[in-house]
Amino acid sequence: MTDKEGALKCNKIFEKYIKKTVEWNQTEILDSFFGKFQINDVEIEIMGDLKVKERNKWIELKLRLEKPHFIRVEDILIPVSPLEEQLKSYKKSTNNKDRKKIRFIEKALNL
Repeated sequence: MTDKEGALKCNKIFEKYIKKTVEWNQTEILDSFFGKFQINDVEIEIMGDLKVKERNKWIELKLRLEKPHFIRVEDILIPVSPLEEQLKSYKKSTNNKDRKKIRFIEKALNL
């Protein structure tokens, strides 16, 4: 997760890994600059200026960017959303595919 500018920069930085170009995308519950990249066997989703719809209201998730965790991809440090915050979001989701993600994150966090 990043801001709009960071998400759009990923199109250039990871150009050879693009699976879906970062561009503005809105669904019933998500609003962001969204894209996908495939690096080796890892699929990476990028979301810039992410908003989530809760109780018919769009909620910005900028606070997650204040204390990000970092991962290294090649020579680049990339801020990522903490798993605890991802878990909270997935638990609010009504999407069935997120149930698997919940179990995966809970296992990773030893919950």
